[in-house]
Amino acid sequence: MWKTPKFWYQHGSLLGTFLKPLSWLYYAGYRLKKRLVPQRRSTCPVICVGNVVAGGAGKTPTTIALAEIFTSLGLTPHLLTRGYGGKEIGPHLVSEGDAAKLIGDEAILLSRAGPTWVSRKRLFGAKAAAKAGADVIIMDDGLQNFSLEQMLSFLVIDGERGLGNGEMIPAGPLREPLDAVKKRAHAVIFVGDDLCRLKESFAEMPVFTARVKAVGKSWDALNRKKVIAFAGIAHPTKFFETLRQHGCAIIGQRAFPDHHPYEGSDLRPLIQRAAESKALLVTTEKDFTRIPLKYRSYVQAMPIKLVFDDPEKITAFIQCAFEAHSCVSAKTKKIMAAAISENEPVEIAIETPAPPTAIQNAPESKISVKKPAVKKMPPPKADIKKGGTTKVSKKTAPASLDADGVISSPAKAGKSSKTASQASIEGA
Repeated sequence: MWKTPKFWYQHGSLLGTFLKPLSWLYYAGYRLKKRLVPQRRSTCPVICVGNVVAGGAGKTPTTIALAEIFTSLGLTPHLLTRGYGGKEIGPHLVSEGDAAKLIGDEAILLSRAGPTWVSRKRLFGAKAAAKAGADVIIMDDGLQNFSLEQMLSFLVIDGERGLGNGEMIPAGPLREPLDAVKKRAHAVIFVGDDLCRLKESFAEMPVFTARVKAVGKSWDALNRKKVIAFAGIAHPTKFFETLRQHGCAIIGQRAFPDHHPYEGSDLRPLIQRAAESKALLVTTEKDFTRIPLKYRSYVQAMPIKLVFDDPEKITAFIQCAFEAHSCVSAKTKKIMAAAISENEPVEIAIETPAPPTAIQNAPESKISVKKPAVKKMPPPKADIKKGGTTKVSKKTAPASLDADGVISSPAKAGKSSKTASQASIEGA
């Protein structure tokens, strides 16, 4: 478990400059891994949620929010995670009694949104989910895993922190060059206000915005109350600031490393101080899953939720992609169509005269949401050229169905693909 280095978010840092040669070695290893890992396709559509920086960006709350969208469309989403911080190799279906030490804290949170699989080998997890009846698989933190082909990939960016100093690990927070990610991701989700002004860097891609909000009556109950706060997440200062915004009087706070496994020696001093000060001891829901059971009664978990600024817009984007993609079964399309007819359907319209296939690469300012018609959209594979012409790529790698019902298609060396899969760099 580790803390995010401060110099990663400081431009011109001497330490960052000193470590830059090691970043080149890291990048060489990344390219080698990408060339050597064979890519395979699940029989079930795979949606990827990931980021380009090491540390938190809001991936897990985004994954949960997307699962809720798919559920509202009448589908059964299964969630897939590596189980970072846990010992389970998998594939393992998360159950109510599983501990964070076994499956990781993120898996516990994801399991509240739907059936969740922990699997170090994402392909095996996807195969298990498909056999268990998943209509769609949502892979959390999967942009740097190249073993599993993705139908749709979302790049999540923390609007406040951005991409740091723009350097690769260990000189900076980047897991890979931004240009490489942009070639594979189909859309971008900014969590929070774009304080780093990065949206213009994604003018050719659909951009969605969201924000993490405090939910539940427990937050209202903290107004004007004395609290002692602790957190072991990527950016604990965000949690402390949220408490202050809700009127809390923080008389003590402590930041632990991300994914820190709490022990009695960590918690007893905090519990004692809270009792002596007649203050509430509070932490995040994610941290709460790592607290031993006998200490949980002394700590209050504060729930949060990611909310899209325009949920209709991202729902329409997903609907159009699923309607046109060949890997989506007729049964799944029928279920979605029924959900669309029951709810008020939406249409993605382009204000300028351009073919429907251009919606994938249309700038955000050119996209609007209208009711009530539904408009089909081909898979996000189009490139917009000057003059309004659109060239659609139809290249597909040779594929074959094996005995386990998994389609095998080796990834092409040295090329980035819109369907290339990526999970979190091991150990990042």
